[in-house]
Amino acid sequence: MSLSEQGYNELERVFHEKDAAWLQERRARLDADRKSAAAKSARGAHWMVCPKCGSGLKEENFHGVMIDRCGGCGGIYLDRGEFELLEKAQHGGLRRLFGGR
Repeated sequence: MSLSEQGYNELERVFHEKDAAWLQERRARLDADRKSAAAKSARGAHWMVCPKCGSGLKEENFHGVMIDRCGGCGGIYLDRGEFELLEKAQHGGLRRLFGGR
């Protein structure tokens, strides 16, 4: 049954459609916010924590690649694809990173 058949006039129909569109947009935004918040909380206690000693990891720029370095034990951790980027870095980036010559 259409809105006009339900007794609504044209102006009421327009307002009803605008309200429905606003509600749909608002619901989508809230769903996205909830999904983002859930993803952040899922990271939990392990996010940016050294797996070896439990200290906090800090991001550092090394030859244009953001690596994670432990403030406690000095361990270096790489995200997916960062090792390959470092392999291609100029001036033997991997050798300097790991103490080689």
